[in-house]
Amino acid sequence: MKKETIMKKRLTGIAAVTLSFALLFSACSSDKKNEKDNEAGNEEIVEAVENYFKQLTNMSLSKITKYAEESSFSDLDLKSDEFDVLNAYIEKVEFEVTEAEGKEKKGTGTATVEITYVDLDKILNSVDDPSDVDELVEAINNKKAKTKSDEVELDMSYDDKWIVADDEPVYDLLMDSFEDVRDALKNGDDPQNTDPAIDTTEDPTVDTTTESTTESTTESTTAQTTPTSDTEPDDTYETRPEPDVVDRHLISLDEVKSILTEAGLELENENNSNGTNAFEMVKSDDSFNFIVAEFDDPATCRQYYEMFEENISELNGMKSDEWQGNTHHYIVKNIADYDNHTYELYLYRDEKALVLCMIDTAPGADVPIEYYEVIEKIGLYDIPVV
Repeated sequence: MKKETIMKKRLTGIAAVTLSFALLFSACSSDKKNEKDNEAGNEEIVEAVENYFKQLTNMSLSKITKYAEESSFSDLDLKSDEFDVLNAYIEKVEFEVTEAEGKEKKGTGTATVEITYVDLDKILNSVDDPSDVDELVEAINNKKAKTKSDEVELDMSYDDKWIVADDEPVYDLLMDSFEDVRDALKNGDDPQNTDPAIDTTEDPTVDTTTESTTESTTESTTAQTTPTSDTEPDDTYETRPEPDVVDRHLISLDEVKSILTEAGLELENENNSNGTNAFEMVKSDDSFNFIVAEFDDPATCRQYYEMFEENISELNGMKSDEWQGNTHHYIVKNIADYDNHTYELYLYRDEKALVLCMIDTAPGADVPIEYYEVIEKIGLYDIPVV
C-alpha cells in the first residue's frame, strides 16, 4: 500500500548504483584504514536503525522524525479505537538488523531489517467480533498469537549522523495488514452494514447490459491499440541487445589502475580473494568514479553485470544510450531525485571482466575534457569528435 502523499525523495545517484558492488569488497583487507572506517560506519547504521525502531515500537510517533528523515508514521490520522489496536500491534513488533553498509563520505547507505509482527489476518479470523476493540487488543496481546516475518531494505542517509532516509518500506509492510483492521472497525460503526442483504441485491438485467457493453468496449480498444506490422520498437536501453561478439579492447587492469592514479583518482576499495580481483577508485569530490573487476567465474561476472544494468535502469531521469563494442554508454539527464544532476555511465563487460565508469555533472556544468581522455586511454570508449 502506498501512502497517498507527495512522493518522497529517493536516494539514487552514483552512490546507490555503486552499493550493488559492495559484495566485491566484503573481503577487502589491503586498505586497513578504509576497513576500520567502514566497520565503524556500519555499526553506527545499525545503532541508528535500532533507535528508529525503539521510537516506533514505543509509539513515540512525534519523536520518530529525529531518526527518520521522511516518516510515513508521523502523519498517521487515527480514531481512538484504531489507535488502541495499532498501539497493541506495533508494540509487539520485533526487529533484527541483518545487514548494514554505507559510506559517510558519500552520505548514503542501506540496512536490511528482518521484521516479525503479529499476523492480523489470523487475528481477524480468530475473534468473534472483528469490530470489538477490546477483543482485538486481547487477541493481539495473547502470547500464542501467530506471527510472520519479512525483510525490508531501508535507505540510510548521513549528515553528521546516520538516520533512516525513508521508512516507507516499514510503513507499507505493517500498515498494509492494518488496513483490514481499520475496515472491520469502520464496519462495526456503520449501521448500514447490519443487513448484508442490502448491499448484495443485484439486478440481472443491469448485469447483462454491463457485460455486453464491457465486451464491446474491450474489442474496440484492442482493435485501436494493436500495432501494425510496420511499427518499430523504441530505440532505448530496454530494447537494444547487448553485443554477441566479445570485443575486448581494454588494457590490463594493472595498467588501468596506474592511469587512474595518474589522473588523480584515489583507491577507495580493493579485493583480491575468492576468485575476484577488484578495485574502486574515485575523485575526491565523487565526480569521477571507476569500479574495475575481473572474475575467475563467468557466471559471477554476469551476475554483477545484470545487477548494474538493473540499478542504472531505475535512475529517474531522461535516459539515452548506445553500444560501442562491449561498452554500454548511458547518459541520464536531470535526475530529479538527485538535484537534477546528470550521470554519464560506461558499463563494459566481457566474459570475465567488468568496468563501470561514472561521471557526475551538476546542472549547467560541463564534463572536464580530461575525464574523456582517461576513458579513451584505457580503451573503454572512443569519444566522438564534435
